[in-house]
Amino acid sequence: ITSDTTLTEDHDGNIVIDADNVTLDCAGYSVTGNGEGIGISIDGHSGVTVTNCLVTAHDDGIVIRGDASSNTLEANSTDSNACFGVLVRNADDNTVIDSQANDNGCVGFVIVSSRGNHLIDNLAQGNLANGFDVNYSSQTTLRGNRAIANDFMGIDLLRSDGNVLAGNTARGNGSQGFQIQRSSDNVLRDNESLRNHEGFSLSRRSEDNVLRLNTANHNLVAGISAWRSGSGLWDKNRAMANGKFGFLLSANFYTVTRNVACRNGKWDALDTGYDNVWRANDFCTSDI
Repeated sequence: ITSDTTLTEDHDGNIVIDADNVTLDCAGYSVTGNGEGIGISIDGHSGVTVTNCLVTAHDDGIVIRGDASSNTLEANSTDSNACFGVLVRNADDNTVIDSQANDNGCVGFVIVSSRGNHLIDNLAQGNLANGFDVNYSSQTTLRGNRAIANDFMGIDLLRSDGNVLAGNTARGNGSQGFQIQRSSDNVLRDNESLRNHEGFSLSRRSEDNVLRLNTANHNLVAGISAWRSGSGLWDKNRAMANGKFGFLLSANFYTVTRNVACRNGKWDALDTGYDNVWRANDFCTSDI
């Protein structure tokens, strides 16, 4: 496609966007594959809009890559593809909004080796790995997204620094609702992690992350935990009715203030690290 295009019927096969500043409007029609290749690809182009598309049965649904920038994916569904629903790789300042990625063979939405991208009000449900992945990326914004009943994690940050996660929900995922691994200087605020294996987990030298005003309730193990990481801030979070721990801190140099935890299975708060500061918290079963 090299000019504005609106589909008038379902399309079998792949679509390649091969120009800047064009719009593909599928008008609700489907782009269906045979389990191979990319459904819709934007490679090295900018200012492209893809909207109202149902992309299914490809290897990957929609892919933005190759230094493509300032593109928008809006109101699309990428369902039942062999691996990724939406993949942004080596591409900056793109926006994915009000879209779905369900029942894909790997991950719903993936940002890799990219900067300044925005994922807003999207749904990732029933994917065989994670709902949302941010890997080796920075200045990503995830806002108002939902990760529901994915087989592994809801939202995973790996080796990604300086990102903002706000107002997202992770519910019923097989592992962590939110996982932060080897990632620093991220801000998580006003997120909910409900009925996952674990709520929020920080691990493996994740430093200086801020968790504020998050809710972690009814998770199987811990609401909010940190392992082998340090120098973070937990402020005004809630962890209620988790299977074992509300707050589990096996890390050092944290500041934990004004949090609330009650009715957790074993401890509302447990600290096995050192030089952590606990202040003005409200816990039912701990004197920390």
